[in-house]
Amino acid sequence: MLPTRVTLFFLVFSSGIVVALQSQEPPPGDSRTAQPGHSVHADAFNEGPRQAAYLMQGMGNVHWEISTKNPMAQRFFDQGIVQLHGFWYFEAERSFRQAASFDPDCPILYWGMARANIENPFRSKGFIEQAMAKLEKANAKEKRLIEAWNKRVKDEKEDLAKSSDTRPKPASEKKSAVRAKKRNDEKEKKERQQRLKDYVRDIEEIAYDYPNDVEIKAMLVLQYWQNNGSGIDIQSHFAINALLTDIFHTNPRHPAHHFRIHLWDYKQEKLAVDAAAKCGPSAPGIAHMWHMPGHTYSRLHRYADAAWQQEASARVDHAQMMRDHLMPDQIHNYSHNNEWLIRDLMLVGRVREAVNLAKNMIELPRHPKFNVVDGRGSASLGRDRLLGVLTNYRLWPELIELANSTYLEGVDDVLRQDERKAWLAIAYANTNSPENCLALRGELESATSELRTQMVPEREALRLLADAEEKEDTKRPKPPQLLEPFEISDDIFGDEKDPSLPKMPGKEVDESESKDWSEGRKEKANALREKEHRVAKLKLWILAVDASLAAQQGRMLDAVTLSHQCRSVINALTRLEWYAQSGNASKALEKITKRNQDGPNEFLPLAIGVWVASQCEDNETVRAISKPWIEALSPIAASADTDLPELARLAPYIEKLGLTDRWKASADPASDVGDRPSLDSLGPFRWSPSMAPIWSAVSSEGEMRSTKHFSRRPVVLILYLGIGCVHCAEQLKEFSPLVAKFREAEMDVIGISTENLSQLQSGLRGYDGQMQIPLMANPELDIFKSFRCFDDFEGQPLHGTFLIDTRGRIRWQDIGHQPFMDPSFLLKEAKRLIQVE
Repeated sequence: MLPTRVTLFFLVFSSGIVVALQSQEPPPGDSRTAQPGHSVHADAFNEGPRQAAYLMQGMGNVHWEISTKNPMAQRFFDQGIVQLHGFWYFEAERSFRQAASFDPDCPILYWGMARANIENPFRSKGFIEQAMAKLEKANAKEKRLIEAWNKRVKDEKEDLAKSSDTRPKPASEKKSAVRAKKRNDEKEKKERQQRLKDYVRDIEEIAYDYPNDVEIKAMLVLQYWQNNGSGIDIQSHFAINALLTDIFHTNPRHPAHHFRIHLWDYKQEKLAVDAAAKCGPSAPGIAHMWHMPGHTYSRLHRYADAAWQQEASARVDHAQMMRDHLMPDQIHNYSHNNEWLIRDLMLVGRVREAVNLAKNMIELPRHPKFNVVDGRGSASLGRDRLLGVLTNYRLWPELIELANSTYLEGVDDVLRQDERKAWLAIAYANTNSPENCLALRGELESATSELRTQMVPEREALRLLADAEEKEDTKRPKPPQLLEPFEISDDIFGDEKDPSLPKMPGKEVDESESKDWSEGRKEKANALREKEHRVAKLKLWILAVDASLAAQQGRMLDAVTLSHQCRSVINALTRLEWYAQSGNASKALEKITKRNQDGPNEFLPLAIGVWVASQCEDNETVRAISKPWIEALSPIAASADTDLPELARLAPYIEKLGLTDRWKASADPASDVGDRPSLDSLGPFRWSPSMAPIWSAVSSEGEMRSTKHFSRRPVVLILYLGIGCVHCAEQLKEFSPLVAKFREAEMDVIGISTENLSQLQSGLRGYDGQMQIPLMANPELDIFKSFRCFDDFEGQPLHGTFLIDTRGRIRWQDIGHQPFMDPSFLLKEAKRLIQVE
């Protein structure tokens, strides 16, 4: 645990000074004056990497000759191409920017930046415009590539979230906009598909004229697959696979092995096993190249191999993040990689590692842009996976402990709070604490009753509003029926095809249902639907609690029947155990047999299957079923946690069958996984914060201040661009009133400006109000350079906000062309971070 007191240094770098590198001057005729921290080129350059690239280890052997005479531009271009092959778009853009710093007039480099923003059409258009402006300096092949990409993206619609029109809109205008968007969606989809088809045709024509160009072929393969994701079916997987084979005939270690895995994913994974073995080694410095083979091995139910791949990917990510001072969720697919690793660990019985990794994901720093509890970053996925491990392996004491900690507590979302209470109630039911269980069940019931009471007048108000708008309406949709009865199968276990109970309404009214409603009516309907959704969820949770109580009390028939009605909560394996204990062991064996056929090589289904077999009458039929399961489980159990109760209870049955001597025998290593380096050589198992640089600066009183002056009392840091920067002044005004709250939490706030002392003092004299933040001057700019809060390509400082703990580690950061403007978020996040190691 960290010390309880932390000082928050907000190093706010400041200056209006822009020392533009000669190679990065604005395009001729560009008279635009950039705001401090903004690119002098175009808006597309504001986002993305602003720090210099370097030649990385493990970037494969790709070389694609371009029309530059600068050898360093060529080397960084080659690196960017490999990074594109590995979907490492952020670093690919950095490499192409670095190449452009050596040869700013080479147009294909801006094409590379555009391709690195394939998921951001707005920025991609900005970069390809730069390439088009320099088109006459490209060779014939490059011109065709640039023009093809320009046609592909030029008509892409800008994301509404990035629109510069942020003015409040009246309800009528909003309604019109929604209708227009709906009318245009299908048209835009067809137009986009046509552009993608045209792009494939353009690349194919280039490939005809340059038949020996491996990179054109790789580009073509990738586009065929990407078109498939946009609704354009692949006509022949074998034809594309033959094209890949041609690539590997020329370059056996080409990173297009990545594309072969995608080609056969969810199709014929066995055909990608060779690619899975070669993918990581073809570009070992790119984490995603280790991640992708995990797809193949997971689909083939080779979960130990899949876990190795995901761990390799995480280690490579950690090494790069710690080296380059990045936060975890700034990395594309970082959270997805780790949550997949947790799932693989669960499937092979490495439960403690899965729990620890899920907790680590929750501990990681959060940021409003890329990692929040209700999003898809580490915080959300880590929480979901932690609950998954705890509930699937029924680690009830651990769940009780964690439910009352920062790991599962403190979530603002009411649905997640209901979920936490319900699982806590179930954990209490399973640990002989019925009083605690029933108390929490009562809270869930009270919430349900309160919501139903609120919904009565709301439904009536909505009905009156609908009558006023649609006097002749006879087709008005009825509210969802939450307790719609149905008949279940004769078998009390039920069937997956049985309808769910209760019927689950969505969180919002369907757009097709409400397309002609007024904004007020739609608002009320959505508010009501949100409550109906929550009531339906609460009903599920209450049923799950009741089923767990019934099982704990030995009422297994009731537990099975109740759990069928909430089978989206109580998992099938738990239900099968209850079913076997209800006097239906032979029927349970039939069902677990099908489960193990559908999903072989998974620890829990195999272990539970063997246990169910042990509960059946001992005969040759049962033994014929259970022995292959034991043989399949044995090598998995060899690397699983040794203290799992699912294993301990199998010992008597295994001994009875005379299989003890073969039990937990390690499997021979797979011979088709290629050359695997040691995991430790790839990077650390966990991400750790980087150490903050040591610094010194002159205070506004003219005294020297440095890191040591803020280290006795534990730590926090802001970096700003001078009082003359409007955005910086706004940031200081946001943070200044909260300084007292930071101090109450034993954190300090300071600012460092790029102004000289005279400018800093002059700015403070003209400041409107009382500045609560101690400010310092650093006109040499060495501090924010050391914090990577500096645009190396354009030679100007950037806005930066940092949180540094008492051990001198950067625990949180925000660097960019605009300052971080949410001090309340940072205060809350800082308090959370200092509670975890």
